[in-house]
Amino acid sequence: SKIAKPDFSGTNKDTVLDQINSLLGINGDSREWRYLNKGVHEEADRAEFDRSAVQQIVTTLEKLDAALS
Repeated sequence: SKIAKPDFSGTNKDTVLDQINSLLGINGDSREWRYLNKGVHEEADRAEFDRSAVQQIVTTLEKLDAALS
């Protein structure tokens, strides 16, 4: 990504990049990511979310939001 390149400079670059890398490191095929990517809808046959995965996503997004504010 452009933000990872050495010639990119920006306020809080390292903090932002750390949070982006953390989000990208989460399994993109998890049901939590599929839920976020497809939107909210009822699926009776789906298993419950892994609370720790959801908490990791929310915490990382909060840190990313704070770094960009």
